[in-house]
Amino acid sequence: MTTVTRLPVRDMTERQLQQSVTDLCRVFHLLCYHTRDSRGSAAGFPDLVIVGDKGILYAELKSKAGKLTIEQVCWREGILAAGGSWVLWRPADWHSGDIRHTLEGLCARAPTTPAARPRARSRGYTLAGAGDE
Repeated sequence: MTTVTRLPVRDMTERQLQQSVTDLCRVFHLLCYHTRDSRGSAAGFPDLVIVGDKGILYAELKSKAGKLTIEQVCWREGILAAGGSWVLWRPADWHSGDIRHTLEGLCARAPTTPAARPRARSRGYTLAGAGDE
C-alpha cells in the first residue's frame, strides 16, 4: 500500500518531495516519468513529466532553498513558449495542498485506493496502473 508521509516543511528533502509526488500520481492514475540517472541527458530537463487524461505537466522540484539553474530556466521558458504546462514545486506546495489540487486537475476520474492499483517499474519510469512485471 502506498503511504504518503507528511514531514515538516523545513525537514522535507527534494527526494522526499519527489517520492510523495510520485506516490500521489499512482493514487490518481497518472503516468509519471523521472530520469533516474541524468548523465547523458539534456541539462536542466524537469524532474517529472506527469501525464493524465486532461493534460501533461512538467514539474521541477526544489527544496525550500533550492534555486533553478540557467538550464532549468531555459527548459521552463521553452515549455511555456510552446504552450506547455510547467510548475516549480517546493515542500510548502505539498503541505499547502497545491500539488494535490494540480494533480487532481490532470485526472478525469476519482482516485482509488493505492492497494487496488498494481504497479510496474522499469529503468527510469513508473507505469501506474500497469500489470506487475
